Amino acid sequence: FGVADDAVFLEQALTHLEAEPGSLQSINAAIPGYSTYQSINLLEMRALQLKPDVLIIGNLWSDNNFDTFRDRDLLDSYSRFESGWPARLHRTFSPSAVYRLLDYSLRVRRGAQAKAREVGWTVGNEGGTDGMRRVPINEYAQNLDRLVEMAHAIDCEVMFLLLAHPMDLEATSGGSAAWEIYRTAMRDTAKRHGLPLIDVPQLFSASTEDTSLLFSDALHPSELGHALMGKAIAEALQAWFTGDPLETAALAESRPIYKDTFTTTQIAH
Repeated sequence: FGVADDAVFLEQALTHLEAEPGSLQSINAAIPGYSTYQSINLLEMRALQLKPDVLIIGNLWSDNNFDTFRDRDLLDSYSRFESGWPARLHRTFSPSAVYRLLDYSLRVRRGAQAKAREVGWTVGNEGGTDGMRRVPINEYAQNLDRLVEMAHAIDCEVMFLLLAHPMDLEATSGGSAAWEIYRTAMRDTAKRHGLPLIDVPQLFSASTEDTSLLFSDALHPSELGHALMGKAIAEALQAWFTGDPLETAALAESRPIYKDTFTTTQIAH
């Protein structure tokens, strides 16, 4: 956001990797306002067909954002994330073109006309929020696991990108921000699966650069911020590119149940 395409951290990473020109390709599949639910949907629909070798997951801000809706509720109108006999029925008959046409006419289109809303960064919450997260913390942790499993199913390795906020560089932040529990879930997921994680808050702090130079606004990294992120990603990928595994052995640990002290309603799956 606010950075030229050739300055985004993915392109910056390619310039640092010791690789033959054209031997690596970066694909920026990030979309403003997408949460982990939409990322799962995107991977299922088209992104995995590109057969990537490494998937970098950076979902954070849209998931933890407070709003008047939950992503799961909206997506249930169009997709079949829910379990039970409707999902089994849908999977059974979805190969049929006749079924898909009927399903679209009777369910999807009517649901869209009745419930569709535009959702994105700074879009969709003009009426304020009512204190609910777009993706509750335990659903977020579950979705991170799902993204990792989807990548591993096609022999794609995974890296996490833990994004930074200007508050991270303030001495008085104290780790009390509402998104810290989401960062904890991402760190835990990376550790549990043996995945590398680029800790951007730590990276930016170590750079000693002024906060105003690292961010282009109140949230998004500047071109300098992208450059630092790209270099860190390249360093993490260099050994992998020369033949070493990117991931380490996964730990035999179950996903913990998180408690979000910033909301009054807890949902766990």
